[in-house]
This record gives sequence, structure tokens and C-alpha cells, in this order.
Amino acid sequence: MKDTHIVENNMLLKKIVRCITKALGDDLNAYLQENRLETNNNLFMHRGDFINQNLRTLIAEENIELIPFKRFTWEGRILIDRSSKVTYTILSNSALKSVQKNNIRTWPHYLHSILSGENAEFKAVPKQLTLEESGDFGPLEFDEDDLKEDYNDIMGRYVEISHECTHYVVTYTAEHGQVQNIQLLLLDKDLGIVESVSLNKYIKLDFSDLTADAHDGTVNREGNIKDYVNVKPGLKTKLHKDEKRPNFI
Repeated sequence: MKDTHIVENNMLLKKIVRCITKALGDDLNAYLQENRLETNNNLFMHRGDFINQNLRTLIAEENIELIPFKRFTWEGRILIDRSSKVTYTILSNSALKSVQKNNIRTWPHYLHSILSGENAEFKAVPKQLTLEESGDFGPLEFDEDDLKEDYNDIMGRYVEISHECTHYVVTYTAEHGQVQNIQLLLLDKDLGIVESVSLNKYIKLDFSDLTADAHDGTVNREGNIKDYVNVKPGLKTKLHKDEKRPNFI
């Protein structure tokens, strides 16, 4: 029986938030300085690439690994915490809302398959949806065999242990390098929210805190303000209606 409430691995969550803020702040700024073009229409996609690279360099270790998977030419990454039996994906809040609303898919989004494989026993608290929220037709339903096949393909050699895991989704809202909101979500197989936890308390955390010994209680407060990404109050989301655009970042 899986825990019906979010179990927070605080040290890991701090690092995940750092991966996001660094990607949307320092990494994008450095890229623009070195590759300033007449137009920079690919910046939207680079956010996800930078986040994934940070997951590799700042987090991946023996018990916390990155699972690679593909959607045609697009590549995604899933974080698996073997010790806590939790998997994570990271995407923008607008991308998640787009997946929740899109009801014209002929094949499941990767989140549908992952949640079906790991969070099938959870159920979001029912709520009255507006026509816009329900996507006009309500939750999508896919063939169970298709979901299982897709899940096994996504997880690859990790599929045996991942079946024992619970999946959490980390969503972020940001604009012009300013992170506004980061949430940790436990979703059911229909992408309904079972529980959510704000991770905003970690946004301006000194990254040197993450290298302190977790067992001796010491914290190194020396840091550089340039390492931080500003927090902008409020939420500003823009739904992406193009199904062909990868809904990962």
C-alpha cells in the first residue's frame, strides 16, 4: 500500500529547485551572451535541456538516477529515487495544464502512461470543473494495454522497480528568468491533483546549504546573490495549444 500523502525528501527537493532556478537564470543568461542571434525562438526548448543537464550534474548519484526516454526526436528525463521509491518529472505549469486540457490525443502523453503505471490507486478529490477546465469532454481514456506498453517502453530497464514507485510532478511558473512558483504535485491517473506542496521556500536558498553535512546540522551561509533567481509574485501562465509541441518543459 503506497502512502496517500506526499513524502518530502527535503534535500533532494532543494536540489531539484536549484536545477530549475539555475536553468532559467544563470544558464539561459550565459547562453544568450554567447549565442545572441537576431531571433531566439528556441529558448523555450532550451529551458528543459538546461534543467535536464542540471539534474545530471547536480543530482544524479548511486541511488538517484536519470531515466532517459524519447518521444520521436524529443528526449525527456525522469528522476528516480530508489531509496524513497519515488519518480519525478519536471515541466512548466502551462505545459501541465495543456496536457490536462488536451482531449484530441490518439496516443497517451507520457504523463498519462507514467501515472497509470505508478499512481493508479490514487484518486483526486472530485471537484466541479468548468467547461474550459474539463477540455469540453472530460478526462481522456486510453486502452489499458496501450498505457502499459507505453509505460514499459518509457521506463526500460527500470520498469521492475518503477512499478513499486509513486510518481510526483514538479511544476514551475517563470517569466524572463524570474521564477514565480514551484509546486510538488501528487496526481492520479487522470492528472487530477491528489495533493500539492509548495517548494517556494527553496527558491532563494543558498546553494552552499546543499553541500553541508546533512547529519551534523551545520549550514554554510556564504553565497553570491548572483546565484539566485528573483522571485516574482503571482502566477502568469499561457496555455500551449499545439499538441505537437513537447509538453515536458
